[in-house]
Amino acid sequence: MDPNQTPQTQPLATPSFSQPPTQPDQTWNTVHLINRSFSRVFSRLIPLILLNIIGLILGVILFIANVFIGQSLTPNNVATMEPTAVILFILLGLVSLASFIALATWLGLAYVRILTSQVKMGPIHALKSTLPLIASYFLTTVQVSLFTIGLAPAFGINFVWGVWNSFTLFAFLEQGAKGLNALWISKEMVSQKFWGILWRTSVVCVAPIFILIFLDSILSDNFLKILMRVGILFVFMIVIPFTISFNYEMYRLIGVPQQIVKPKDWILASKIGWIIGGILIVVILTLIVSGIFLGLGLYNRMDTYRPY
Repeated sequence: MDPNQTPQTQPLATPSFSQPPTQPDQTWNTVHLINRSFSRVFSRLIPLILLNIIGLILGVILFIANVFIGQSLTPNNVATMEPTAVILFILLGLVSLASFIALATWLGLAYVRILTSQVKMGPIHALKSTLPLIASYFLTTVQVSLFTIGLAPAFGINFVWGVWNSFTLFAFLEQGAKGLNALWISKEMVSQKFWGILWRTSVVCVAPIFILIFLDSILSDNFLKILMRVGILFVFMIVIPFTISFNYEMYRLIGVPQQIVKPKDWILASKIGWIIGGILIVVILTLIVSGIFLGLGLYNRMDTYRPY
């Protein structure tokens, strides 16, 4: 060959779509997803158990603290409390409820962080990393709940949004999406494999629970029922982290949307649903109050004409 001659470039071979690939992609193979999910759970089982123990201890301490503060600031006879004391008592109740919600949110975030971390993470590290996220995730949960409640008048729509909501927590933790943006990202991702995610989750995660509940309902022997319920308890201890891991394995296989698309029609439908729901609540309460007053009026009228 002449050294000054430019070598000819060989054209790329056109792939034949009629031939199957030599190494088929098995990432969406359900058996592989199950195996990876179980592997994820069992490789992190000790940190999860330790986190549950820490959560139990924190819950007991928080309960004792709330009881102690409540008893020390509340008089023995609640009926004789002054108005200011009543307000203080209500505020203490709200603070107590908020503290338990914050603890449950914190433990839940740490639980998922342990399961979804790329490297194995201890419970203390998981708790430290999720502590700043408690308030923002609680507000995200509230916003998502309010949005889906607004769609309640449209029967069946909440089920679809329940599927679209599958990756909201992962979008919050891994992409930093807050509020309804986490839900919009989850919807865009799930929509790419909606039916595949739906049937896999239904068959792999939900069906075994219903089977166990059905078996428990048809057992007549009390001893067998006790054994079955103990078994269900242990199954739930594995089913919960397995379900999270299974959803996360599917989440990892789907591309993250580059832009957040707000479903304006669904937002409008949710607002309309809240208006309809508010009107229905007012109407129902009005009918109930009217019925009570009508009943009292009839009772008083009958009492007036009652012979003595």
